[in-house]
Amino acid sequence: MASFIQRVRGKSQGKKGQGVVSGFNTEDAIALQRYRAEQGLKGGSEELIDWDEVKTKATIKEGFMQVQDIDGSWKDVRVFLHSSVLCVMLVAADKSAMGRLAAPPKTEIERTVTVYKSSGEPLGLTIKGGKEHGVPIFVAAITEGSPLDKAGNSYVGDEIVSVEGIALKDFTHSDAVSAIRAVMSRPRVRLRLRFSQASKYQLVGDYLQTTEEGQAHLRSRRHLKWKELVSIPVGLCSISRFHERTDELREQQAFAVHSAFDTTKKVVLRAEYGDVQITQDWINAIRTARDNYPPTLLHKPNPPLDFSGKVVFCGRVHERSVKGTWKDFFMVVTDHDVGFCSSPPSLPEHLEYPVAAYPLLATRFISGKRALEEGDPPHDQRENEEGCFTLKLPDGVFHYFSAGSPECRDRLERVFQERTDQAVEIMTSITYSCFFQGEGVALTINWQSGLWLNHDTVGDKSLIWHHPFSRLKNTRDLPNKTLEFEFEGLDTFRIQVERPSMIVFVIMAFVSCRARKQQTLYKASLL
Repeated sequence: MASFIQRVRGKSQGKKGQGVVSGFNTEDAIALQRYRAEQGLKGGSEELIDWDEVKTKATIKEGFMQVQDIDGSWKDVRVFLHSSVLCVMLVAADKSAMGRLAAPPKTEIERTVTVYKSSGEPLGLTIKGGKEHGVPIFVAAITEGSPLDKAGNSYVGDEIVSVEGIALKDFTHSDAVSAIRAVMSRPRVRLRLRFSQASKYQLVGDYLQTTEEGQAHLRSRRHLKWKELVSIPVGLCSISRFHERTDELREQQAFAVHSAFDTTKKVVLRAEYGDVQITQDWINAIRTARDNYPPTLLHKPNPPLDFSGKVVFCGRVHERSVKGTWKDFFMVVTDHDVGFCSSPPSLPEHLEYPVAAYPLLATRFISGKRALEEGDPPHDQRENEEGCFTLKLPDGVFHYFSAGSPECRDRLERVFQERTDQAVEIMTSITYSCFFQGEGVALTINWQSGLWLNHDTVGDKSLIWHHPFSRLKNTRDLPNKTLEFEFEGLDTFRIQVERPSMIVFVIMAFVSCRARKQQTLYKASLL
Protein backbone atom coordinates (compact mmCIF):
# COMPACT_ATOMS: atom_id res chain seq x y z
CA MET A 1 0.00 0.00 0.00
CA ALA A 2 3.01 2.27 0.49
CA SER A 3 3.57 2.29 -3.29
CA PHE A 4 -0.05 3.37 -3.78
CA ILE A 5 0.39 6.27 -1.35
CA GLN A 6 3.57 7.36 -3.09
CA ARG A 7 1.75 7.15 -6.42
CA VAL A 8 -1.07 9.37 -5.15
CA ARG A 9 1.38 11.88 -3.66
CA GLY A 10 2.99 12.22 -7.06
CA LYS A 11 -0.39 13.16 -8.55
CA SER A 12 -1.56 15.44 -5.75
CA GLN A 13 -1.43 19.20 -5.59
CA GLY A 14 -3.18 21.89 -3.59
CA LYS A 15 -3.07 23.23 -0.04
CA LYS A 16 -0.69 21.82 2.53
CA GLY A 17 -2.26 18.89 4.38
CA GLN A 18 -4.83 18.24 1.66
CA GLY A 19 -3.84 16.77 -1.68
CA VAL A 20 -6.20 16.84 -4.64
CA VAL A 21 -5.97 13.60 -6.58
CA SER A 22 -6.47 13.79 -10.31
CA GLY A 23 -6.58 11.11 -12.96
CA PHE A 24 -7.95 8.41 -10.65
CA ASN A 25 -8.64 5.04 -12.18
CA THR A 26 -10.85 2.29 -10.77
CA GLU A 27 -7.89 0.38 -9.33
CA ASP A 28 -6.69 3.44 -7.43
CA ALA A 29 -10.17 4.17 -6.07
CA ILE A 30 -10.56 0.60 -4.75
CA ALA A 31 -7.07 0.71 -3.25
CA LEU A 32 -7.83 4.00 -1.52
CA GLN A 33 -11.05 2.61 -0.06
CA ARG A 34 -9.20 -0.45 1.23
CA TYR A 35 -6.44 1.75 2.69
CA ARG A 36 -8.96 3.95 4.48
CA ALA A 37 -10.75 0.90 5.87
CA GLU A 38 -7.53 -0.68 7.11
CA GLN A 39 -6.26 2.52 8.71
CA GLY A 40 -9.60 3.43 10.26
CA LEU A 41 -9.72 6.81 8.51
CA LYS A 42 -13.04 8.62 8.65
CA GLY A 43 -14.79 11.22 6.52
CA GLY A 44 -13.80 12.86 3.24
CA SER A 45 -14.61 11.83 -0.30
CA GLU A 46 -12.48 9.43 -2.29
CA GLU A 47 -11.29 12.37 -4.41
CA LEU A 48 -9.59 14.08 -1.43
CA ILE A 49 -6.90 12.76 0.92
CA ASP A 50 -6.13 14.47 4.21
CA TRP A 51 -2.41 13.80 4.39
CA ASP A 52 -2.16 14.99 8.01
CA GLU A 53 -4.79 12.40 8.90
CA VAL A 54 -2.91 9.71 6.99
CA LYS A 55 0.34 10.54 8.80
CA THR A 56 -1.19 10.42 12.27
CA LYS A 57 -2.88 7.08 11.58
CA ALA A 58 0.02 5.40 9.79
CA THR A 59 0.53 1.84 11.02
CA ILE A 60 3.88 1.31 12.75
CA LYS A 61 3.40 -2.31 13.81
CA GLU A 62 0.70 -4.93 13.46
CA GLY A 63 0.46 -8.50 14.68
CA PHE A 64 -1.31 -11.14 16.76
CA MET A 65 -0.96 -11.36 20.53
CA GLN A 66 -2.94 -12.65 23.50
CA VAL A 67 -4.91 -10.65 26.07
CA GLN A 68 -5.72 -11.79 29.59
CA ASP A 69 -9.42 -12.25 30.30
CA ILE A 70 -11.04 -11.32 33.60
CA ASP A 71 -11.03 -14.98 34.65
CA GLY A 72 -7.30 -15.33 34.07
CA SER A 73 -7.50 -17.18 30.74
CA TRP A 74 -6.01 -15.83 27.51
CA LYS A 75 -7.65 -14.88 24.20
CA ASP A 76 -6.15 -14.24 20.78
CA VAL A 77 -6.25 -10.58 19.70
CA ARG A 78 -4.98 -8.54 16.79
CA VAL A 79 -2.98 -5.46 17.79
CA PHE A 80 -2.43 -2.36 15.63
CA LEU A 81 0.11 0.26 16.68
CA HIS A 82 -0.49 3.49 14.79
CA SER A 83 1.60 6.63 15.23
CA SER A 84 -1.23 8.13 17.30
CA VAL A 85 -3.20 5.21 18.81
CA LEU A 86 -2.79 1.62 20.03
CA CYS A 87 -5.77 -0.55 19.08
CA VAL A 88 -6.48 -4.07 20.41
CA MET A 89 -9.14 -6.06 18.52
CA LEU A 90 -11.07 -9.30 19.17
CA VAL A 91 -12.58 -11.61 16.60
CA ALA A 92 -15.96 -10.08 15.71
CA ALA A 93 -17.63 -13.52 15.77
CA ASP A 94 -17.20 -13.57 19.56
CA LYS A 95 -20.48 -11.91 20.58
CA SER A 96 -19.88 -12.26 24.31
CA ALA A 97 -18.12 -9.75 26.50
CA MET A 98 -14.68 -10.75 27.66
CA GLY A 99 -14.85 -13.54 30.18
CA ARG A 100 -18.59 -14.10 30.02
CA LEU A 101 -18.45 -17.38 28.11
CA ALA A 102 -14.80 -18.21 28.79
CA ALA A 103 -14.16 -21.75 29.96
CA PRO A 104 -12.84 -22.01 33.52
CA PRO A 105 -9.04 -22.30 33.54
CA LYS A 106 -7.60 -25.75 34.25
CA THR A 107 -6.20 -26.28 37.71
CA GLU A 108 -2.48 -25.77 38.22
CA ILE A 109 -2.37 -27.73 41.50
CA GLU A 110 0.76 -29.88 41.68
CA ARG A 111 0.41 -33.66 41.61
CA THR A 112 2.87 -36.48 42.23
CA VAL A 113 3.41 -39.18 39.60
CA THR A 114 5.44 -42.23 40.66
CA VAL A 115 7.07 -44.15 37.80
CA TYR A 116 8.15 -47.77 38.33
CA LYS A 117 10.63 -49.19 35.85
CA SER A 118 13.60 -51.49 35.37
CA SER A 119 17.03 -50.21 36.36
CA GLY A 120 18.41 -48.10 33.52
CA GLU A 121 15.13 -48.15 31.56
CA PRO A 122 14.21 -44.71 30.17
CA LEU A 123 11.17 -42.89 31.53
CA GLY A 124 9.69 -42.47 28.05
CA LEU A 125 9.28 -38.70 27.84
CA THR A 126 10.59 -35.82 25.74
CA ILE A 127 11.11 -32.44 27.40
CA LYS A 128 11.24 -28.89 26.09
CA GLY A 129 11.63 -25.43 27.57
CA GLY A 130 14.16 -24.02 29.99
CA LYS A 131 15.16 -20.72 31.56
CA GLU A 132 16.88 -19.54 28.37
CA HIS A 133 13.58 -19.95 26.45
CA GLY A 134 11.41 -18.11 28.97
CA VAL A 135 9.15 -21.13 29.62
CA PRO A 136 9.36 -23.88 32.28
CA ILE A 137 10.62 -27.41 31.65
CA PHE A 138 7.60 -29.30 30.32
CA VAL A 139 6.58 -32.63 28.83
CA ALA A 140 6.63 -32.36 25.04
CA ALA A 141 5.87 -36.02 24.26
CA ILE A 142 5.18 -39.33 26.07
CA THR A 143 6.23 -42.61 24.45
CA GLU A 144 3.31 -45.02 24.16
CA GLY A 145 3.73 -48.04 26.42
CA SER A 146 6.62 -46.44 28.35
CA PRO A 147 6.87 -46.49 32.17
CA LEU A 148 5.59 -42.91 32.33
CA ASP A 149 2.65 -43.77 30.06
CA LYS A 150 1.75 -46.77 32.26
CA ALA A 151 1.97 -44.66 35.45
CA GLY A 152 -0.87 -42.45 34.18
CA ASN A 153 -1.93 -38.98 35.37
CA SER A 154 0.69 -37.29 33.18
CA TYR A 155 -0.07 -35.28 30.05
CA VAL A 156 1.73 -33.56 27.20
CA GLY A 157 2.14 -29.90 28.23
CA ASP A 158 2.62 -30.64 31.93
CA GLU A 159 5.28 -28.58 33.65
CA ILE A 160 7.87 -30.71 35.47
CA VAL A 161 8.10 -28.96 38.82
CA SER A 162 10.65 -31.35 40.35
CA VAL A 163 12.34 -34.72 39.87
CA GLU A 164 13.06 -36.69 43.06
CA GLY A 165 12.78 -33.48 45.06
CA ILE A 166 15.08 -31.44 42.79
CA ALA A 167 13.18 -28.28 41.74
CA LEU A 168 13.60 -27.45 38.03
CA LYS A 169 12.13 -23.92 38.16
CA ASP A 170 15.27 -21.97 37.18
CA PHE A 171 16.98 -24.78 35.25
CA THR A 172 18.21 -24.38 31.71
CA HIS A 173 17.28 -27.11 29.25
CA SER A 174 20.66 -28.85 29.51
CA ASP A 175 20.59 -28.68 33.33
CA ALA A 176 17.14 -30.32 33.36
CA VAL A 177 18.34 -33.10 31.05
CA SER A 178 21.28 -33.77 33.37
CA ALA A 179 19.04 -33.83 36.45
CA ILE A 180 16.64 -36.37 34.88
CA ARG A 181 19.45 -38.58 33.58
CA ALA A 182 20.97 -38.65 37.07
CA VAL A 183 17.95 -40.58 38.41
CA MET A 184 17.45 -42.88 35.41
CA SER A 185 19.16 -45.81 37.19
CA ARG A 186 16.58 -45.83 39.98
CA PRO A 187 13.73 -48.38 39.81
CA ARG A 188 11.30 -45.75 41.14
CA VAL A 189 11.23 -42.09 40.10
CA ARG A 190 8.88 -39.48 41.56
CA LEU A 191 7.85 -36.52 39.44
CA ARG A 192 5.94 -33.44 40.53
CA LEU A 193 3.79 -32.21 37.63
CA ARG A 194 1.20 -29.53 37.04
CA PHE A 195 -0.77 -28.08 34.14
CA SER A 196 1.02 -25.06 32.62
CA GLN A 197 -0.73 -22.56 30.37
CA ALA A 198 2.61 -21.26 29.10
CA SER A 199 3.75 -24.78 28.19
CA LYS A 200 0.47 -25.46 26.42
CA TYR A 201 0.87 -22.37 24.24
CA GLN A 202 4.49 -23.27 23.52
CA LEU A 203 3.39 -26.64 22.15
CA VAL A 204 0.58 -25.08 20.10
CA GLY A 205 3.03 -22.51 18.77
CA ASP A 206 5.50 -25.19 17.71
CA TYR A 207 2.72 -27.01 15.87
CA LEU A 208 1.46 -23.90 14.10
CA GLN A 209 4.91 -22.71 13.05
CA THR A 210 6.40 -26.03 11.92
CA THR A 211 3.52 -27.72 10.05
CA GLU A 212 1.77 -26.78 6.82
CA GLU A 213 -1.64 -27.11 8.49
CA GLY A 214 -0.51 -24.75 11.26
CA GLN A 215 0.83 -22.19 8.77
CA ALA A 216 -2.46 -22.26 6.88
CA HIS A 217 -4.34 -21.58 10.12
CA LEU A 218 -2.14 -18.56 10.87
CA ARG A 219 -2.72 -17.13 7.38
CA SER A 220 -6.49 -17.59 7.63
CA ARG A 221 -6.77 -15.39 10.74
CA ARG A 222 -6.16 -12.21 8.75
CA HIS A 223 -9.40 -12.76 6.82
CA LEU A 224 -11.56 -12.88 9.97
CA LYS A 225 -13.68 -9.93 11.04
CA TRP A 226 -12.27 -8.08 14.05
CA LYS A 227 -13.92 -5.68 16.48
CA GLU A 228 -12.26 -3.12 18.73
CA LEU A 229 -11.68 -4.17 22.34
CA VAL A 230 -9.78 -1.09 23.52
CA SER A 231 -8.13 1.91 21.91
CA ILE A 232 -5.50 4.00 23.76
CA PRO A 233 -3.85 7.20 22.41
CA VAL A 234 -0.13 6.55 21.97
CA GLY A 235 0.83 9.70 23.86
CA LEU A 236 -1.01 8.35 26.94
CA CYS A 237 0.19 4.72 26.78
CA SER A 238 1.77 3.60 30.02
CA ILE A 239 3.59 0.25 29.94
CA SER A 240 4.59 -1.73 32.98
CA ARG A 241 5.77 -5.24 33.75
CA PHE A 242 5.02 -4.58 37.41
CA HIS A 243 1.48 -3.19 37.51
CA GLU A 244 -0.64 -5.63 39.58
CA ARG A 245 1.62 -8.39 38.39
CA THR A 246 1.95 -11.89 39.83
CA ASP A 247 4.98 -14.15 39.59
CA GLU A 248 3.00 -16.36 37.20
CA LEU A 249 2.37 -13.46 34.80
CA ARG A 250 6.00 -12.41 35.04
CA GLU A 251 7.08 -15.93 34.02
CA GLN A 252 4.72 -15.77 31.06
CA GLN A 253 6.34 -12.51 29.87
CA ALA A 254 3.10 -10.51 30.08
CA PHE A 255 2.96 -6.70 30.33
CA ALA A 256 0.20 -4.20 31.11
CA VAL A 257 -0.76 -1.24 28.92
CA HIS A 258 -3.18 1.33 30.27
CA SER A 259 -4.30 4.86 29.47
CA ALA A 260 -3.04 7.73 31.58
CA PHE A 261 -6.43 9.48 31.38
CA ASP A 262 -8.78 6.52 31.74
CA THR A 263 -7.69 3.71 34.06
CA THR A 264 -10.54 1.50 32.79
CA LYS A 265 -8.71 1.28 29.47
CA LYS A 266 -6.19 -1.36 30.42
CA VAL A 267 -5.08 -4.63 28.84
CA VAL A 268 -2.56 -7.27 29.88
CA LEU A 269 -0.83 -8.57 26.75
CA ARG A 270 1.73 -11.19 25.91
CA ALA A 271 3.18 -12.60 22.72
CA GLU A 272 1.78 -15.82 21.33
CA TYR A 273 3.28 -19.05 22.61
CA GLY A 274 5.73 -17.47 25.05
CA ASP A 275 7.98 -15.77 22.48
CA VAL A 276 10.12 -13.48 24.68
CA GLN A 277 11.68 -11.55 21.77
CA ILE A 278 8.30 -10.67 20.23
CA THR A 279 7.09 -9.40 23.61
CA GLN A 280 10.14 -7.15 23.97
CA ASP A 281 9.79 -5.92 20.37
CA TRP A 282 6.22 -4.81 21.10
CA ILE A 283 7.22 -3.06 24.33
CA ASN A 284 10.02 -1.20 22.53
CA ALA A 285 7.75 -0.26 19.61
CA ILE A 286 5.01 1.18 21.87
CA ARG A 287 7.53 3.11 23.97
CA THR A 288 9.26 4.50 20.87
CA ALA A 289 5.94 5.62 19.34
CA ARG A 290 4.92 7.22 22.66
CA ASP A 291 8.23 9.02 23.15
CA ASN A 292 8.22 10.37 19.58
CA TYR A 293 4.64 11.61 19.85
CA PRO A 294 4.56 15.45 19.89
CA PRO A 295 3.91 16.77 23.44
CA THR A 296 0.76 18.69 24.16
CA LEU A 297 1.24 22.34 23.24
CA LEU A 298 0.83 23.80 26.71
CA HIS A 299 2.33 26.92 28.25
CA LYS A 300 2.34 28.03 31.86
CA PRO A 301 0.09 31.10 32.25
CA ASN A 302 2.70 33.17 34.13
CA PRO A 303 6.23 32.00 33.33
CA PRO A 304 9.29 33.78 34.73
CA LEU A 305 10.82 36.68 32.83
CA ASP A 306 12.30 35.73 29.44
CA PHE A 307 10.84 32.21 29.56
CA SER A 308 7.85 30.94 27.61
CA GLY A 309 6.74 28.24 30.05
CA LYS A 310 6.41 25.88 27.08
CA VAL A 311 6.06 22.17 27.91
CA VAL A 312 8.81 20.25 26.12
CA PHE A 313 8.31 16.85 27.76
CA CYS A 314 5.44 15.13 29.57
CA GLY A 315 5.65 11.47 30.49
CA ARG A 316 4.97 8.91 33.18
CA VAL A 317 7.72 8.07 35.69
CA HIS A 318 7.71 5.88 38.80
CA GLU A 319 9.11 7.21 42.10
CA ARG A 320 10.48 4.88 44.77
CA SER A 321 9.48 5.76 48.34
CA VAL A 322 11.64 5.22 51.41
CA LYS A 323 9.49 2.15 52.14
CA GLY A 324 10.46 0.56 48.82
CA THR A 325 7.04 0.99 47.13
CA TRP A 326 6.59 2.71 43.77
CA LYS A 327 4.14 5.46 42.85
CA ASP A 328 3.33 6.84 39.40
CA PHE A 329 3.73 10.53 38.55
CA PHE A 330 3.68 12.58 35.37
CA MET A 331 6.93 14.48 34.90
CA VAL A 332 6.46 17.80 33.11
CA VAL A 333 9.57 19.59 31.85
CA THR A 334 9.21 23.17 30.64
CA ASP A 335 11.92 25.48 29.34
CA HIS A 336 12.75 26.58 32.90
CA ASP A 337 11.53 24.00 35.47
CA VAL A 338 10.50 20.40 36.14
CA GLY A 339 7.24 19.52 37.87
CA PHE A 340 5.38 16.40 38.96
CA CYS A 341 1.63 15.94 38.58
CA SER A 342 -0.61 13.14 39.79
CA SER A 343 -2.44 13.11 36.42
CA PRO A 344 -1.40 14.28 32.94
CA PRO A 345 -2.02 18.03 32.46
CA SER A 346 -4.44 18.87 29.68
CA LEU A 347 -5.02 22.59 30.38
CA PRO A 348 -2.52 25.40 31.13
CA GLU A 349 -3.97 25.95 34.61
CA HIS A 350 -3.13 22.33 35.50
CA LEU A 351 0.55 23.29 35.31
CA GLU A 352 0.08 25.81 38.11
CA TYR A 353 -0.70 23.19 40.77
CA PRO A 354 1.87 20.37 40.57
CA VAL A 355 2.58 18.00 43.43
CA ALA A 356 6.14 19.40 43.39
CA ALA A 357 8.20 21.66 41.08
CA TYR A 358 11.86 22.71 40.95
CA PRO A 359 13.91 25.09 38.75
CA LEU A 360 16.01 23.24 36.20
CA LEU A 361 19.11 25.13 37.35
CA ALA A 362 18.62 23.73 40.86
CA THR A 363 18.13 20.12 39.71
CA ARG A 364 20.85 17.61 38.95
CA PHE A 365 20.04 14.55 36.83
CA ILE A 366 22.06 11.48 37.87
CA SER A 367 21.66 8.42 35.65
CA GLY A 368 21.81 4.90 37.12
CA LYS A 369 20.58 2.83 40.04
CA ARG A 370 20.72 4.10 43.62
CA ALA A 371 23.97 3.58 45.48
CA LEU A 372 23.61 0.99 48.21
CA GLU A 373 24.96 1.69 51.68
CA GLU A 374 25.17 -0.62 54.64
CA GLY A 375 21.67 -1.54 55.81
CA ASP A 376 19.93 -0.45 52.60
CA PRO A 377 17.50 -2.90 50.97
CA PRO A 378 18.82 -4.54 47.77
CA HIS A 379 17.75 -3.41 44.32
CA ASP A 380 14.32 -4.79 43.43
CA GLN A 381 13.12 -6.25 40.14
CA ARG A 382 12.11 -2.87 38.69
CA GLU A 383 15.51 -1.37 39.43
CA ASN A 384 17.36 -4.28 37.85
CA GLU A 385 15.26 -4.33 34.66
CA GLU A 386 14.36 -0.71 33.95
CA GLY A 387 16.18 2.63 33.47
CA CYS A 388 16.52 4.41 36.81
CA PHE A 389 17.78 7.89 37.66
CA THR A 390 18.03 10.27 40.61
CA LEU A 391 17.09 13.94 40.79
CA LYS A 392 19.34 15.62 43.33
CA LEU A 393 18.11 18.92 44.76
CA PRO A 394 19.68 21.52 47.04
CA ASP A 395 19.83 20.85 50.79
CA GLY A 396 20.59 17.17 50.17
CA VAL A 397 17.12 16.18 48.91
CA PHE A 398 16.96 13.18 46.53
CA HIS A 399 14.15 11.77 44.42
CA TYR A 400 14.68 8.30 42.94
CA PHE A 401 12.79 7.37 39.76
CA SER A 402 12.37 4.74 37.08
CA ALA A 403 11.71 5.98 33.54
CA GLY A 404 10.41 2.62 32.32
CA SER A 405 13.43 1.67 30.18
CA PRO A 406 17.07 2.69 29.70
CA GLU A 407 16.13 4.28 26.37
CA CYS A 408 13.46 6.48 28.02
CA ARG A 409 15.89 7.47 30.77
CA ASP A 410 18.62 8.43 28.29
CA ARG A 411 16.16 10.50 26.26
CA LEU A 412 14.99 12.25 29.42
CA GLU A 413 18.59 13.01 30.40
CA ARG A 414 19.16 14.64 27.02
CA VAL A 415 16.02 16.75 27.52
CA PHE A 416 17.33 17.91 30.91
CA GLN A 417 20.73 18.83 29.46
CA GLU A 418 19.30 20.67 26.47
CA ARG A 419 16.75 22.64 28.50
CA THR A 420 19.19 23.45 31.29
CA ASP A 421 21.66 24.80 28.73
CA GLN A 422 18.92 26.81 27.07
CA ALA A 423 17.86 28.27 30.44
CA VAL A 424 21.48 29.25 31.16
CA GLU A 425 21.84 30.97 27.80
CA ILE A 426 18.55 32.86 28.23
CA MET A 427 19.53 34.12 31.67
CA THR A 428 23.20 34.77 30.70
CA SER A 429 24.03 35.75 34.30
CA ILE A 430 22.58 35.69 37.83
CA THR A 431 23.50 38.05 40.68
CA TYR A 432 23.13 37.23 44.40
CA SER A 433 23.38 39.60 47.37
CA CYS A 434 25.83 38.32 49.99
CA PHE A 435 28.48 39.39 52.54
CA PHE A 436 32.28 39.31 52.29
CA GLN A 437 34.38 40.24 55.33
CA GLY A 438 31.32 41.84 56.90
CA GLU A 439 30.48 44.09 53.92
CA GLY A 440 27.61 43.85 51.47
CA VAL A 441 28.78 42.45 48.11
CA ALA A 442 27.23 41.07 44.93
CA LEU A 443 28.19 37.69 43.43
CA THR A 444 27.54 37.46 39.68
CA ILE A 445 27.63 34.15 37.81
CA ASN A 446 28.05 34.61 34.05
CA TRP A 447 28.02 31.47 31.91
CA GLN A 448 30.59 32.92 29.48
CA SER A 449 32.96 35.01 31.61
CA GLY A 450 32.85 33.22 34.99
CA LEU A 451 32.48 34.54 38.56
CA TRP A 452 32.50 38.21 39.61
CA LEU A 453 32.47 39.66 43.14
CA ASN A 454 31.73 43.41 43.45
CA HIS A 455 31.15 45.80 46.31
CA ASP A 456 27.44 46.49 46.71
CA THR A 457 27.11 49.66 48.75
CA VAL A 458 25.84 53.10 47.87
CA GLY A 459 28.44 54.74 45.67
CA ASP A 460 30.75 51.73 45.57
CA LYS A 461 30.27 49.01 42.93
CA SER A 462 33.97 48.37 42.39
CA LEU A 463 35.35 44.94 41.51
CA ILE A 464 36.80 42.75 44.29
CA TRP A 465 37.79 39.78 42.12
CA HIS A 466 36.94 38.05 38.87
CA HIS A 467 37.87 34.48 37.82
CA PRO A 468 36.87 32.42 34.79
CA PHE A 469 35.39 28.98 35.32
CA SER A 470 38.62 27.42 34.05
CA ARG A 471 40.38 28.49 37.28
CA LEU A 472 37.62 27.25 39.61
CA LYS A 473 38.75 24.03 41.35
CA ASN A 474 35.95 23.55 43.86
CA THR A 475 32.89 25.13 45.46
CA ARG A 476 31.74 24.03 48.92
CA ASP A 477 28.57 24.58 50.91
CA LEU A 478 29.74 25.09 54.52
CA PRO A 479 27.78 25.54 57.77
CA ASN A 480 26.50 28.98 58.89
CA LYS A 481 25.36 29.87 55.36
CA THR A 482 28.93 29.99 54.10
CA LEU A 483 30.03 29.42 50.52
CA GLU A 484 33.70 28.64 49.84
CA PHE A 485 35.50 29.08 46.51
CA GLU A 486 38.82 27.44 45.68
CA PHE A 487 40.65 28.83 42.65
CA GLU A 488 43.77 27.46 41.03
CA GLY A 489 46.94 29.04 42.51
CA LEU A 490 45.00 31.24 44.99
CA ASP A 491 43.83 31.11 48.57
CA THR A 492 40.22 30.12 49.24
CA PHE A 493 37.49 32.78 49.45
CA ARG A 494 34.45 32.59 51.69
CA ILE A 495 31.23 34.56 51.50
CA GLN A 496 27.99 34.42 53.50
CA VAL A 497 24.79 34.00 51.51
CA GLU A 498 21.27 32.66 51.88
CA ARG A 499 20.90 29.07 50.59
CA PRO A 500 24.51 28.44 49.54
CA SER A 501 23.54 24.95 48.35
CA MET A 502 21.29 26.52 45.70
CA ILE A 503 24.16 28.68 44.42
CA VAL A 504 26.42 25.61 44.20
CA PHE A 505 23.82 23.95 41.96
CA VAL A 506 23.53 27.05 39.76
CA ILE A 507 27.31 27.33 39.39
CA MET A 508 27.51 23.66 38.40
CA ALA A 509 24.76 24.17 35.81
CA PHE A 510 26.60 27.17 34.34
CA VAL A 511 29.95 25.32 34.31
CA SER A 512 28.39 22.23 32.66
CA CYS A 513 26.70 24.36 30.00
CA ARG A 514 29.98 26.17 29.30
CA ALA A 515 31.87 22.87 29.03
CA ARG A 516 29.30 21.34 26.63
CA LYS A 517 29.34 24.43 24.43
CA GLN A 518 33.14 24.44 24.28
CA GLN A 519 33.12 20.74 23.43
CA THR A 520 30.67 21.39 20.59
CA LEU A 521 32.82 24.22 19.24
CA TYR A 522 35.94 22.08 19.50
CA LYS A 523 34.33 19.22 17.62
CA ALA A 524 33.12 21.62 14.95
CA SER A 525 36.64 22.96 14.43
CA LEU A 526 37.92 19.47 13.66
CA LEU A 527 35.55 18.89 10.75
